[in-house]
Amino acid sequence: MFVTSRTRDPQLSKKIAQSLAERLVTYLQKEQEAAFIPPRGRISFTIVVPAADGVKVEPTKRRAAAVGAVTSVVLFGVLYVAAQFLAARRRR
Repeated sequence: MFVTSRTRDPQLSKKIAQSLAERLVTYLQKEQEAAFIPPRGRISFTIVVPAADGVKVEPTKRRAAAVGAVTSVVLFGVLYVAAQFLAARRRR
């Protein structure tokens, strides 16, 4: 199982992911104990690799600007066609 976290701060993401993994291991151990599952029948959970430093996964500023520009042009086109349609309907 992979535990991940997404924030603006790479160090905070690392801390959250590591804490969540540690708490998940503890929670699952306690749940199995509470369910009276014998030790031989329990599933063992361990952290194999500690959380790594965060990396950027969001789009670059250039890509975000390009998508915004294309979306604006398409939206403008749709609004223009809708306005022309309504104007033509009123003229009838």
